[in-house]
Amino acid sequence: MRKSFACPAVVDLGSSLASGEFYDLLGPNVAGTPTMLPMVVGFIRPEHGTILALGTDALVDPPAAKPMMASLTDGLMI
Repeated sequence: MRKSFACPAVVDLGSSLASGEFYDLLGPNVAGTPTMLPMVVGFIRPEHGTILALGTDALVDPPAAKPMMASLTDGLMI
Protein backbone atom coordinates (compact mmCIF):
# COMPACT_ATOMS: atom_id res chain seq x y z
CA MET A 1 0.00 0.00 0.00
CA ARG A 2 1.18 3.52 -0.68
CA LYS A 3 -0.21 6.99 0.12
CA SER A 4 1.31 10.47 -0.02
CA PHE A 5 0.12 13.92 0.87
CA ALA A 6 2.70 16.75 0.82
CA CYS A 7 5.25 13.99 1.52
CA PRO A 8 5.07 10.17 1.67
CA ALA A 9 2.91 8.96 4.56
CA VAL A 10 2.86 5.20 3.84
CA VAL A 11 5.44 3.66 1.50
CA ASP A 12 5.26 0.04 0.31
CA LEU A 13 3.49 -1.36 3.35
CA GLY A 14 2.58 -5.01 3.10
CA SER A 15 1.32 -7.60 5.55
CA SER A 16 -0.52 -10.91 5.56
CA LEU A 17 -2.62 -12.44 8.32
CA ALA A 18 -4.31 -15.80 8.50
CA SER A 19 -7.92 -16.12 9.61
CA GLY A 20 -8.17 -15.57 13.37
CA GLU A 21 -4.81 -13.79 13.69
CA PHE A 22 -4.46 -10.30 15.14
CA TYR A 23 -2.00 -7.60 14.15
CA ASP A 24 -0.85 -4.93 16.56
CA LEU A 25 0.58 -1.76 15.07
CA LEU A 26 2.40 0.45 17.53
CA GLY A 27 4.21 3.69 16.88
CA PRO A 28 4.04 7.44 17.27
CA ASN A 29 1.36 9.30 15.33
CA VAL A 30 3.93 10.47 12.77
CA ALA A 31 4.92 6.89 11.84
CA GLY A 32 2.19 6.40 9.21
CA THR A 33 -0.42 4.84 11.49
CA PRO A 34 -2.88 7.76 11.15
CA THR A 35 -2.85 7.13 7.39
CA MET A 36 -2.55 3.33 7.26
CA LEU A 37 -5.46 2.49 9.58
CA PRO A 38 -8.00 4.69 7.74
CA MET A 39 -6.87 3.06 4.48
CA VAL A 40 -7.40 -0.44 5.88
CA VAL A 41 -10.93 0.33 7.10
CA GLY A 42 -11.86 2.24 3.91
CA PHE A 43 -11.86 5.90 4.97
CA ILE A 44 -8.91 6.79 2.69
CA ARG A 45 -8.06 5.16 -0.66
CA PRO A 46 -4.43 4.18 -1.20
CA GLU A 47 -2.67 5.53 -4.30
CA HIS A 48 -1.28 2.07 -4.99
CA GLY A 49 -2.00 -1.40 -3.69
CA THR A 50 -4.89 -3.55 -2.54
CA ILE A 51 -6.52 -4.45 0.77
CA LEU A 52 -7.81 -8.00 0.94
CA ALA A 53 -9.92 -9.38 3.79
CA LEU A 54 -10.11 -13.18 3.52
CA GLY A 55 -9.88 -12.86 -0.27
CA THR A 56 -12.40 -10.01 -0.57
CA ASP A 57 -11.02 -6.80 -2.06
CA ALA A 58 -11.93 -4.08 0.45
CA LEU A 59 -11.53 -1.36 -2.18
CA VAL A 60 -13.87 -3.04 -4.68
CA ASP A 61 -16.50 -4.38 -2.24
CA PRO A 62 -16.22 -2.55 1.12
CA PRO A 63 -19.55 -3.82 2.56
CA ALA A 64 -18.45 -7.43 2.08
CA ALA A 65 -14.96 -6.87 3.55
CA LYS A 66 -15.84 -4.75 6.61
CA PRO A 67 -17.43 -7.54 8.69
CA MET A 68 -14.09 -9.37 8.52
CA MET A 69 -12.04 -6.41 9.84
CA ALA A 70 -11.83 -4.41 13.02
CA SER A 71 -9.68 -1.62 14.39
CA LEU A 72 -9.24 -0.15 17.83
CA THR A 73 -7.50 3.15 18.46
CA ASP A 74 -6.69 5.13 21.56
CA GLY A 75 -8.58 8.14 20.23
CA LEU A 76 -10.76 9.01 17.25
CA MET A 77 -9.47 11.90 15.14
CA ILE A 78 -11.49 12.67 12.03
